[in-house]
Amino acid sequence: MNRFLLMVLVCFGLLPFSSVLAATETTSVTATIVAPSPSPFPSIPPVIDLIPPTAPILIAPENNGFINVDRPSFIFLKSTDDSGIAKYQLFLDGVLLIDNLTSELATIVVTAPRALREGQHTWYVKAFDNAGNYAFSSTWHFTIDLTPPFIIVTDIEEATNLNFSSIDLTTIPPGTTVTTRSRRPAFFGRGEPGATLQINLQDKKSYQFKTTVGSDGRFALIPDQDLANDTYEVTLISFDQAGNTVLLPTFKLIVQAPPRFVIPICWLIILILLLIIAILTFLYLRERKRHQKHHQEP
Repeated sequence: MNRFLLMVLVCFGLLPFSSVLAATETTSVTATIVAPSPSPFPSIPPVIDLIPPTAPILIAPENNGFINVDRPSFIFLKSTDDSGIAKYQLFLDGVLLIDNLTSELATIVVTAPRALREGQHTWYVKAFDNAGNYAFSSTWHFTIDLTPPFIIVTDIEEATNLNFSSIDLTTIPPGTTVTTRSRRPAFFGRGEPGATLQINLQDKKSYQFKTTVGSDGRFALIPDQDLANDTYEVTLISFDQAGNTVLLPTFKLIVQAPPRFVIPICWLIILILLLIIAILTFLYLRERKRHQKHHQEP
């Protein structure tokens, strides 16, 4: 009841003063707080992993290598980390190519999801552990070359302006024959810079000679041994650094070198001995004549 109302009632004698005291008495309430019982297991602070995983090790495509496929397989060795590896990311030319790559294998192989353009590329791998730390592999360069090389033979010793071309096969009609009087005929022409050119000559025995096309796109090949006078079937093959090859249609090479006067070694020794004997005989006779003249003088 409102205290002011009670006082009014007391003043007008309508309510005894003892009732007011009873009504205004406050009751004291005591609350009991119970402390929680301690946990039977001690608390362990969380472990924070700040160590990145080991860097992935790239294997293929090789650094500064050449390949002749447009969807290559990227091969690298896995990373290691105490918290475990969450994923790998593969980057091509600085752009993310494959995300969320996972594998437990020691050697990881993944094929490009689409055909890549010809030319030079870079690639690297990024590894993440389960704590969010990451590490990068090295950045490697490779070149995709899908175009086969070419061969153009312009000269074979005395035969000039030949223009035997793998680009235009009509330049080497069936039965084409070249004749030379050189035992070591020189081949000149053009090709893809850096490509290897191989010349095979086949008769009773087979000869094989190789050279590399220069940076200017020209080559010159001279056999390192004499060729016997005969008719040879000539095959020219060129293969570039990516493994692309081209074959020039075969033609015939006739070697008609003039005979050479060759003195057998035994005859050479005999001639030297005869020359020595002749010189000694001449000196002996001259000395003898001088002595005879001396004795005839008075």
